[in-house]
Amino acid sequence: MKAASQRLLLHREEKAIPMAVAVVKGNLKTLFFHIEKLHPREKVHYHSLTYDRRKTSYLLGRLSAKEALSCLTGFTKVSSICIDSGVFHFPVVQCLKIPNSQVSISHCDIIGASIAFEEAHPMGIDLEKVQDKHKEVMLSQLTEREQMLLKNIQLNNAQGYAVLWSVKESLSKVLRTGMMIDFSLLEVDTITLKNKAYTSTFTNFGQYKSISYNCGGYVVSITYPRKSLGNFYQVWQLFDTLQMDKDGN
Repeated sequence: MKAASQRLLLHREEKAIPMAVAVVKGNLKTLFFHIEKLHPREKVHYHSLTYDRRKTSYLLGRLSAKEALSCLTGFTKVSSICIDSGVFHFPVVQCLKIPNSQVSISHCDIIGASIAFEEAHPMGIDLEKVQDKHKEVMLSQLTEREQMLLKNIQLNNAQGYAVLWSVKESLSKVLRTGMMIDFSLLEVDTITLKNKAYTSTFTNFGQYKSISYNCGGYVVSITYPRKSLGNFYQVWQLFDTLQMDKDGN
């Protein structure tokens, strides 16, 4: 298993707001060596899972979330952190030692990514693989305005669809609705390219913005309050450093 994390400070109204992102890469065999990091209740859930694919995604999510929380708070006894699920399957951090800390989790193939943040400053993360075979499905969920936005920045292809899908998924995680919301309500209003990252705003949720980055055939998007300012360059380096390959070592 490979893991990397980065703590950053965002700035809002003369306040410094901490956040941390962690990325974990590994297959089930390599991830299993770190099962001692799970909370006892998490272990019970893990052992109740039947399929290897589900076990892998569970470990990717929980291990990356604990890496992010540890990086954010400095708390290292991660086995005492229980990351439960809310009624709509969003993660809920339960640990008296790190009150008011929450996470957003995403995983794809053998990569898990999580963002840890203070509860007062909600954030969401999503990781998507760029694939031609999913292009039509993603296109079907884009509004006419979004399709025009992609044409304007010459990104009307599988990569462009993955960017907008990832942006909308990361917003849905902030709202804690997941895929149970009509994606047209999450419509992207603007999208701009700067320093190899795409910044998006929303038609119906003007209080949020999203920043997206392409890395090794994947797209990662982070949604956060619109008036908060920060440089995510070090976060993008995490994904590049782990070399989004397929070996899972």
